[in-house]
Amino acid sequence: GMQLHTGIKVESLDELFAQGFNAIFIEIGTQRPVRLGIEGEEHHCVIDGLSFLKRVNLGERFDIGKRIGVIGGGNVAIDAARVALRLGAEEVIILYRRTRTEMPALGEEIEAAIEEGVKIEFLVTPRRIIPQNNCIDVELIRMRLGAPDETGRRRPIPIEGSEFRMNFDTLIVAIGQTTDIPEGFGLELTQRGLIKVDQETLATSREGVFAGGDVVLGPSSVIEAIAQGRIAAESIDKFLGGTGEIDEQLTDEDKPDMWMGRIEGFAQLHKVTVRHLPPLQRKMNFEEVELGYTEEEAVAEAIRCLRCDLRFYLSPPLRTIICGGNS
Repeated sequence: GMQLHTGIKVESLDELFAQGFNAIFIEIGTQRPVRLGIEGEEHHCVIDGLSFLKRVNLGERFDIGKRIGVIGGGNVAIDAARVALRLGAEEVIILYRRTRTEMPALGEEIEAAIEEGVKIEFLVTPRRIIPQNNCIDVELIRMRLGAPDETGRRRPIPIEGSEFRMNFDTLIVAIGQTTDIPEGFGLELTQRGLIKVDQETLATSREGVFAGGDVVLGPSSVIEAIAQGRIAAESIDKFLGGTGEIDEQLTDEDKPDMWMGRIEGFAQLHKVTVRHLPPLQRKMNFEEVELGYTEEEAVAEAIRCLRCDLRFYLSPPLRTIICGGNS
C-alpha cells in the first residue's frame, strides 16, 4: 500500500500536515559535502567527492587530467581515488591529516586502492589552493598527532614551518558530509547540526514528526539507518493508535538445537575466498572487481552458515551453547 512520489522537494512540514498526513518520518541523510574553508576552494579544478562520484555513476566520462589529489581518509575518498584511476588518471594521491591507523575507510578498501596504485600522503592538511595555468598548486602543512579528540582519534596538530606544495590537475575534496535540513522544518537541532530526537522513540521536537539515519546519527551505515527505520515504524504505529508491533512471522519457528552449524565438522571449515580481478586489469575499467563464487564455491560457503536467524543460549550448569529460535 505504500506510494512513492519522486521529483518532489519538501521545504515545509506544515505543507505535508496540511495535505492530511498524520505523521512524518525524516531520513534524508547527510547529502551536503563538508567544505575545506580555505583560500582558493572555489577554483573550477576543485570538486567535492559526492558530486564527483554522482556524475560518474550517472554515466558521465570527463577529463580530470593526469595528476589527481584527493583530500580525506574515508570510504568516499577511497572510492573517488579509485574512480579517478578508471577515468584515466596516471597518478592519484590521497592527502590525509592523520595516519593509516586513524583512517575511517574500510581496511580492505584501502588495500584495494593501494594495490591499484593509489598513493597516500599521511599527516598533511591543505592550507590554501593557488591557481596555475591549467592546474592548481595545493599548499600543505605537515601534522603531528596529539591527544585524542571527541571521536577517540588522536588530534592532528600543524607543524609550523613545514609548509610545502603539490601540483594537481584536479583536487577532489572528500572530508565528510553534513545535513541539509530546510529551515521550514522547524526542528530542534543538536550542536552538530543533526536533528535532535528522543533516543527511545526517535520523536523530534515537533509532535508527529520522527527522524532517523544519518540526519540523526551523522554519517553512519545503511544497517544503522534500517534499524532506526524499524524503531521509527514502531513509534509511529503507537503514535497513530496502534500497538507498535510491526513484526510479521512468515516461517515456522525453529526449535532449539544443539548444533551451531548445518553439518558435522562445521567449526573446521575454512572460508571460501572471493576471487578478484587483477589490479592492473580492474583499474582500467568499471567492471565488477569481485568475481563472485562458482556454483561449487557458493555451496561450500553456504554450508558454513552459522544460522544468523537463531540466537545462543547458555545453559548455566553445563555452560553449553545452544542455538535457539527468536522466541
